[in-house]
Amino acid sequence: PAPGPSRPSARRGEFWCFGRAGRYDLNVGSRKVAGSAQRRRRGGVLQHGSVILARTFPFQPGGSVEEALGRRVGFEELASALVEVLRRGGMVLRCGGLEACERAALPQLQARHASPEWLARR
Repeated sequence: PAPGPSRPSARRGEFWCFGRAGRYDLNVGSRKVAGSAQRRRRGGVLQHGSVILARTFPFQPGGSVEEALGRRVGFEELASALVEVLRRGGMVLRCGGLEACERAALPQLQARHASPEWLARR
């Protein structure tokens, strides 16, 4: 079954992440269409991001790429457009695995981000 409308929490507000916009979210007008979040719990980290191509539920907060453009947009079209915009902005994008310097940095990053101090900070 489809989830129902969310209820605000006294501590954090709207449950649906698209019901509230953060500093680094992508908004079209006042409607959030893309965002990213991180949650740290029980010794782990979950990093996720979403772009809403089209609405799934009528009560879903936020907007969608389809609403913003007035037409349907598929994943491949959006991915190609994002790559093109990033390249025009000077980013160098390559498909593939980690570079040698990135692999060398992994043990230090994993140790830091697995520490209780890092996981408990807010």
